[in-house]
Amino acid sequence: MNKRILLSAMSIVTSLTLVGGAAFAAFSTTANMNGSTFSSGNANLTLAKPSGADPSIPGSFSGTVSGFDVTHIAPGFNQQFNFWMKNASSSDITLDTNTVLTQTTGETQDPELLNALMVQFVCEGSPATPNKTVQTWTTNGVEDLGSIPAGQIKKCSMVVSLPSTADNSVSGKTLTFDGVFNGVEHTL
Repeated sequence: MNKRILLSAMSIVTSLTLVGGAAFAAFSTTANMNGSTFSSGNANLTLAKPSGADPSIPGSFSGTVSGFDVTHIAPGFNQQFNFWMKNASSSDITLDTNTVLTQTTGETQDPELLNALMVQFVCEGSPATPNKTVQTWTTNGVEDLGSIPAGQIKKCSMVVSLPSTADNSVSGKTLTFDGVFNGVEHTL
């Protein structure tokens, strides 16, 4: 009799297990996430010269702006030219910026003025670059201009001078150069 009770109990437990498993299967579900898309943004550094109406505010920002044009400088010349850099990146990234001067292709460069004209960059929130001749800038001149957070604008100045010690060797000379400004994503 004990065997019958034991077999009956095992049959009941097995039946309940099958019924419970079938009930669980009746209440299961699945959800899907389809079409996940990821696109990268970009790094975008733009420049602006002063606006025509108010030289203390930036004009239109662009990837390329015309340089400054000054004629008839003389020994002792020293002038500051303002411009602005903007981090217009589509990604939320900080750009570390630097600059270098390059000689303009196809332009005749007078070596005397190349070795006499001094250029320095000063940007808000960053140390000033060394004051160097254009020749030094074009041969080994990459200098740090600090960082710009996404969507922010940084005011800078290019200070150009012709030392008072310059002599007649720079008289009547012309020099043309480009400023190249680089923005690289800041990494930790």
